[in-house]
Amino acid sequence: MAEALGTVVGVIAFGLNLATTLQTYTELTREANDALHDVVFEVNATASALRQLQGIVDTDKDISDKSARVLSDSGVREIEALAAKCQTVYKTIVKLVQKATDADSGSSDAAATLQHALDPACLKPLNVFQRARWPWLTPRIERCQQQLRWLKISLLVTLQIANLAVQQMGARDHLSQIFGEDKKVSQDSPSRTLEAFVAEHGKVRKVPFGHDRLVFGLNQVHKYRTTSTWADYLNLTSEKQDLIDKITELANRTSYRAMSLLTFYWVERQDGSDAVLAFFSLNESQEPVTFIDAKERKHFIPFGVCQTHKGFHGFVLAMYKDTGDLAESASKGEFERYVPYGPFEPIHPMLWSASVQPGTILRLAGHGPADPYASAQSYNRSNVKATHIQPPSSPGHGRHPLNAPLPSRALSTMQGDSLNGVDDSVGRITSYDADAFIKEIEAEFMRHAPSGEAIPEQRLDSTQESLSDWGHDLFFHDDARSESAGVDQDGSVSDDGQIVDFDAEAEKMVASVTDLLSRLTNAPRATT
Repeated sequence: MAEALGTVVGVIAFGLNLATTLQTYTELTREANDALHDVVFEVNATASALRQLQGIVDTDKDISDKSARVLSDSGVREIEALAAKCQTVYKTIVKLVQKATDADSGSSDAAATLQHALDPACLKPLNVFQRARWPWLTPRIERCQQQLRWLKISLLVTLQIANLAVQQMGARDHLSQIFGEDKKVSQDSPSRTLEAFVAEHGKVRKVPFGHDRLVFGLNQVHKYRTTSTWADYLNLTSEKQDLIDKITELANRTSYRAMSLLTFYWVERQDGSDAVLAFFSLNESQEPVTFIDAKERKHFIPFGVCQTHKGFHGFVLAMYKDTGDLAESASKGEFERYVPYGPFEPIHPMLWSASVQPGTILRLAGHGPADPYASAQSYNRSNVKATHIQPPSSPGHGRHPLNAPLPSRALSTMQGDSLNGVDDSVGRITSYDADAFIKEIEAEFMRHAPSGEAIPEQRLDSTQESLSDWGHDLFFHDDARSESAGVDQDGSVSDDGQIVDFDAEAEKMVASVTDLLSRLTNAPRATT
């Protein structure tokens, strides 16, 4: 085995390998499946809980200040003691399976024997004589299952206490350690691939650190995390999910590059306020959306602002809230999109996402200049570099603007009912300087989105009472008591001893949450 069996990491690896081997063994024999099905679940559960606790211990090792660590020395020793008990039960199960398969369990090399027992290739179907042993072995395996059940409860309670300690110790203690010490990052440069935002006291701000420190912080957050980012997001309340969504939306508003959420770190301070740190990856650049207002002024807006009708409408209202010249179509949220080689067309809010893409030209409904590409004299397709203008798709026949459909209004509404009237109208249209309009569209993007947005402050619900009631129900839900396997002085497993004293464990673990926090962690005592 890669890790020493006596260490917590070694016990975790041993338990996971044992669960895999038992699962393979149950598929070979019906008798084994009946007896070991529930044991496989308990072995997996205890090993997984130990792995999460070991993750917290490993994170604490990176913190030089012992008072800032989540688990105290007593808490670490408690985890090691629970791991040792799990190891004893795991060995008991191995020896029972060896007896059932008539394997050689008297080898002098105990480590080699355990390694051989965990090799699925060494398992063979039972013969008739070996099948007769299972009625004798089944009660002993059930005792091991009972032991693992109580160990699982102890591990889960310890894990919940550690998580509660993380919340009570607050964001400041942990966030101060996430980005490392100043002396470790003496030279740094802006990151082109990573950005971070922190939401605190109802405000969202960009973290002004360089690339190396952001990468260090991202790695630290991954160390703190005991479950996947997706699982943590699903476990959040709807209010907290909305806050994460708002942070993501704001991040996309501040850059012309698309951003993707990598992970987030959420901690509650002792005073009840929240602090959220979110990391984003910077993707490819996106062409901004050009917005033409009622006075024919052009604004280049990041596409992240324009992805939804609600977001873009709110942005436009914020632009003109202090000017006093808000157009009626702007207040109603009515906008039009420019269609290449055609007129502006209105956009229904329900079809916004499909209609507005990077590089789209928008204007207020009923306002703005005429078709910017209606001039046949100044039109030159080779000079047009905007990605939203696509060349004609018909082979062999380039579609010149003069070949575009005539306006849909009646001819009688133009200069006159005669052909001369139509010609005069066309001549006036072709005098429009389209080259100047194209150059303005291709100008440098000077528009910058706002850097912050007020976000309502959210608070985490108190968990101390619910956790105490939950622990009490767990320990007194089942009054069943059974004998359990023990350990002899030479380390072998007997059938008469007891690994876990159920009464003592129940009495110890139903202590108040405050006492457990004080004994196992460095969290401050709650003041009333």
